[in-house]
Amino acid sequence: MDHSIIVVGAGVVGLNTAIALARKGHDTCLVDTGVPGAGTSYGNAGIIANYAVMPLITPSLRKSLVPMVLDRDSPMSIQSSYALRLSKFGRYFLRATRQREWEASGYSMGSLMKDAWRCWEAVLEASGSTSLVKSSGVVVAFEKPASFQEFLDIEAQYKKAFDIPYEPLDGDEVREKVGVLRNTHSGGVFYPDARFAVDPYALSRHLFEHYLAIGGQFEEASVEAIRSINGGHTLTLKDGELSARQVVLATGNATKSLLKRIGVDLPIASERGYHAIVDSPLEMARPVGLANHGVFATPMKNGIRIAGLSEFARHDAPASRRRIDQLERIARHHFAAGIRTPWVGSRSTTPDGVPYVGGFRHHPGLWVNTGHGHLGLTLAAVTARALAEEIDSGLAAQNPFSPHRHL
Repeated sequence: MDHSIIVVGAGVVGLNTAIALARKGHDTCLVDTGVPGAGTSYGNAGIIANYAVMPLITPSLRKSLVPMVLDRDSPMSIQSSYALRLSKFGRYFLRATRQREWEASGYSMGSLMKDAWRCWEAVLEASGSTSLVKSSGVVVAFEKPASFQEFLDIEAQYKKAFDIPYEPLDGDEVREKVGVLRNTHSGGVFYPDARFAVDPYALSRHLFEHYLAIGGQFEEASVEAIRSINGGHTLTLKDGELSARQVVLATGNATKSLLKRIGVDLPIASERGYHAIVDSPLEMARPVGLANHGVFATPMKNGIRIAGLSEFARHDAPASRRRIDQLERIARHHFAAGIRTPWVGSRSTTPDGVPYVGGFRHHPGLWVNTGHGHLGLTLAAVTARALAEEIDSGLAAQNPFSPHRHL
């Protein structure tokens, strides 16, 4: 075997996974097609949202999904040609919107969220990256009174259950907390314990340098297939092969196609997000979630980044001009400014909004850490720790994050 463990995928989840395994003493090789952290992890909103315990896939989506998709100004859209690929995903999605299933998913997420920042804090300190994450808290703001009240009702019930501090705000308090919003909001919520990265790409680069410093290895290669061999697995690369006793797929949307080649049909959807920089040098005190638009605005090193939206489409489809124009309208509405350098990337999303973290009973030594959706940055460190512990202890009999829940 070339290595003890290979981690495929060098986004923020794969980087954290490789670091967690290397720190446990495993001979670890990280494999990716390009520069670590330069894919989807490059373009996120930068929020470590350790308050986001309840999945975005809510019971109310059963009734609102079709109107949302048909509304040109909705944050959600589904590319018609891609919808045909979502049959299995859709069946599990509808099951996940049942109240009981949704609450069970929330409690699973809560078990991760309670340690999400603690795990990140340890990684940031070890990698010398603490200056890249700010602790100013995060505001989520609402323009529509009805959606604000609905959100508060959920917050009162579930945030209390998970002991997550929050502070309801009126419209004036939202403006005071954020500082640059030009329009009126009905109200909002302030999460004092949330953090944000001022430069997500620089954070990934710091993590990669730390991984190499603790003895990790890196191979720049494209993984085309995986197959089991006696006592391990072999990766077929574009130019050659690599083998290891154990393999972790932290490959986002590519996980689905790699697994399908060995007969595992794991429902993962490509949920694309967009970002752009507000084309004006504004001062913002802290990030704000513009809830009715489905985006966050985050003060980053190179300006205020508006990031979000939810476009179910092929990961490699051309960027949608309609979505970029939507970001432009949001920027003008809230900041009286245009946008520059628009970007699109593809999140990997599960039907229930809970990541896949675990192994496969019929493929010993093959593991996944993927499907984090909107919470890749938030959950990267804690799911890496959870998977590293399961790899050391063996496949868990009871694991709410196991891919087997959808197989």
